[in-house]
Amino acid sequence: MKPTRSKSQHHERATYLFTGSRRHLLDEVFSEERRAFYGFGKAPELGPAPREEFARYIAEGFRKTGRRISREAIDRILDLAGDHPSFAQQLCHDLWFLSRRVDDEATVERAVESVIAHEKIHYSRIWENPPCSAGFWRVRLRRKLDPARGSSSPSTG
Repeated sequence: MKPTRSKSQHHERATYLFTGSRRHLLDEVFSEERRAFYGFGKAPELGPAPREEFARYIAEGFRKTGRRISREAIDRILDLAGDHPSFAQQLCHDLWFLSRRVDDEATVERAVESVIAHEKIHYSRIWENPPCSAGFWRVRLRRKLDPARGSSSPSTG
């Protein structure tokens, strides 16, 4: 990254766009003094994906692969994911394998449990230092890791 920064500092009338769905990684690149792009440029907030376009995209993805998904299920996915593309993609991925036809919220909830099950180690790691966007997943993870106590820290056994 340092050679890129060195070269880009000398470009005139140039615009650079850095994108990604992992906001905390992008934040580190530009906000940590030890990073090559520290203090480089501005970081506008794009916000969530446009809901209607996102819903059509999900429906079309299922349709193109011979599967069906109801608008009710899509709305539930987007509500749970906070319209966050990466979280919605995880849910849709697991839904695609769970059922050829997704037409109820119960199937979406099964996908949530599936995502949590195969991402349990990852979620346990971010539990100690969660990104700001992890609110929904943190509540779900709390229930999954320690359902009896509903504690604020994961079980160790």
